[in-house]
Amino acid sequence: AHRLSTIRRADQICVLNEGAVAERGTHDELMAKGGAYKALVEAQVSSSDDGGTSVASVAPVAEDDVVLAEAVTDTDAGSTKADDVEAPAPVDKATASRVVSWLWRTARDERPFVALGVVGSAIGGATQPLLGFLMAEFLVAFFNHSTSHMRREARFWALMFVAMAGCAAIGELWKSYGLSRAAEHVVRDVRTKSFEAMVRQPISWHD
Repeated sequence: AHRLSTIRRADQICVLNEGAVAERGTHDELMAKGGAYKALVEAQVSSSDDGGTSVASVAPVAEDDVVLAEAVTDTDAGSTKADDVEAPAPVDKATASRVVSWLWRTARDERPFVALGVVGSAIGGATQPLLGFLMAEFLVAFFNHSTSHMRREARFWALMFVAMAGCAAIGELWKSYGLSRAAEHVVRDVRTKSFEAMVRQPISWHD
């Protein structure tokens, strides 16, 4: 816990030292022992008052001086008016451009799969207008007076529909695989970098 006040009412608190449990008990029990937990509480209270005093220079403080986080009730939350809530600041175009550039650099290894997905999307997008064109063409075959010629045209357009279905299936496969793989890897890299940046922040940032 970054703020020890948030765990003061816990049923059991474990203090770790070099990977082993050094102390265990409730807040009152650990404060009565005067061990590592009490030193941490005193150091944190002193740090919040002085702006960052080391543990060695901390003077003993009373247990009542530990600042506790107060729960916010529904009444307190409802007292805030909607007019008092500040609207989010608009996103700067330059900032958005930098974010997009950073994402594109992050996806450097996935660009071939992005291209594959784009080609598959183009094939899938061309399927619908091509379907309309083929339907308009094969309907003309029914107005042919020659039965044999009508059958030849019907077979030809049937094969065209089969070929179009095959192309649509290939396009869907490319689109699904290429874009899904690229998105999965980019999201994984972004989450990894975000977590690495988060854990390196000072304790005050997490509050």
